[in-house]
Amino acid sequence: MNQELFSLLLCVGLAPIVFAGRNRLRLGNDFFFILFLSFAVLYLVIAPMITSLTQVEVASIETAAYPYLGVSVVSMFIAPLVLIYRLLINGKNCQHDELVHFDLSESKLIFLCIFFLAFEVAFTFIAVNNEMYVRRVGTEEIAEIVGGVNLATLAILRTHDVLALPVITLLAILLPTIKREMRSTTYFFSLFALTIFVIAFVAFAVVNSRALMVFLFLGLFFAYLFQKE
Repeated sequence: MNQELFSLLLCVGLAPIVFAGRNRLRLGNDFFFILFLSFAVLYLVIAPMITSLTQVEVASIETAAYPYLGVSVVSMFIAPLVLIYRLLINGKNCQHDELVHFDLSESKLIFLCIFFLAFEVAFTFIAVNNEMYVRRVGTEEIAEIVGGVNLATLAILRTHDVLALPVITLLAILLPTIKREMRSTTYFFSLFALTIFVIAFVAFAVVNSRALMVFLFLGLFFAYLFQKE
């Protein structure tokens, strides 16, 4: 028990490093890093600690080894991650209070919206045809399906999984600038694309993992915070 608490206290001890000092992290500016760090602590330290306390053995690793693994994760991954990120921010001498301005190309923006709309359609078609749209069928079944698809299909499926939320968040961030600086038709087309992306993401989340809805909310919340900074 002492070792588990020690691992957790190491993570708590990183908080002053993250939020204090010159160019400290702020929720609006460093939202995704803070989110990533929180999930790293949750999955790599807290979850194994709970498993160790409940004495449930997973993946043939003795639960007695979890506290030592937790200490290793904190010292070899989480602590260097935080320190390096802080050093990068300090090196850039970030001014958090500066007004952020976007220089947007109207033609490139429209092209990207059309491209991602087409990509969304392609993903849906390919995922449905390869029985990869609904993935709540079990790990073994998914592994068997993945093993049977070609590399190009797998690349499209995985690329969509990784890009869907960042594209939604990016468009949500840019929307006020688009409305202010571009033609109304471009703004409404961008709003239409964003709406389609959100609906598609929600539909995918409903049939697979409603936890994805949390990530969608966090992405849109970040876009809101970004505009308020």
